[in-house]
Amino acid sequence: MNEINYQDIFFNIERFKLATKNIVHGFITGRHQSPFHGFSVEFSDHRPYNSGDSTQFIDWKLYAKTDKYYIKRYQDETNVRVYIIIDHSRSMMFSTTKTNDKLYQSKLIASTIAYMALKQKDAVGLYTVNKQITSYLPAKAKINWLDQILQNLNKFDGSGTTDFSECLHEIADKTKKRNLIIMISDYLDDSDSIISAMKHFKYNMNDLILVQVNDPIELDLDYRGTLEIHDIETDESLNVNASEIKNEYIKHIDNHYHKIKESCLKLNFDYIDFKTTDDFSKILSSYMYKRNTMI
Repeated sequence: MNEINYQDIFFNIERFKLATKNIVHGFITGRHQSPFHGFSVEFSDHRPYNSGDSTQFIDWKLYAKTDKYYIKRYQDETNVRVYIIIDHSRSMMFSTTKTNDKLYQSKLIASTIAYMALKQKDAVGLYTVNKQITSYLPAKAKINWLDQILQNLNKFDGSGTTDFSECLHEIADKTKKRNLIIMISDYLDDSDSIISAMKHFKYNMNDLILVQVNDPIELDLDYRGTLEIHDIETDESLNVNASEIKNEYIKHIDNHYHKIKESCLKLNFDYIDFKTTDDFSKILSSYMYKRNTMI
């Protein structure tokens, strides 16, 4: 089992450091600040003004005293709770490279996002799931909480069957306040059940980012000749002619993910599509920039 460590996280942070210089702050709250807008919130403290921040929150009285720009922060802004949900069912162990399976990529994504959120003083919690919730860490905002998150992620390899949607409903019942929920999975579960769980989070006024992680061959079935399809969750096998089923398979898998993405759009949730062969830092920094500029 490949383990995630600080070196892995810092390697990715360094690769998109310039791109994230002015956008990391907006990544967590992003374009979905509107649920809090207009609420009576208590003043908390100040932070230095960063390029790209809205000028409407500048404390002009403090500027007159210090000749420096500071942003007023309120209690809601300083208590954003980020919950990361990571699927570690056996299907997440699938890989054609044998060095970078879906679960390793998911852990890397989860730990890097957790690091960035904690650096912003936002609270981060973690759920690991397969057919049930296998572990839970409450949301805390202290930077050394990342140690516990990494330890927890490294405890798990791919195991168990998938009942992702049922786990999501259970988590939605536990997170009834406004939170940012980041779900990481291959989403190889019933699409209607996943969408139902998404609506459950929406009902509780949570914001969601869905992160889809796939091995490319799961999407294009790039095989020729006779193929033994082995379900690594149930251990069932089936011999098929790859060329005969390829078109129908691609159509089915495209429809499956299209349905989930369409629902994300309707619910005003975000969707990030990763492949295990993608440049991790390039895709994440591109998404962070997009999310920040849509405030």
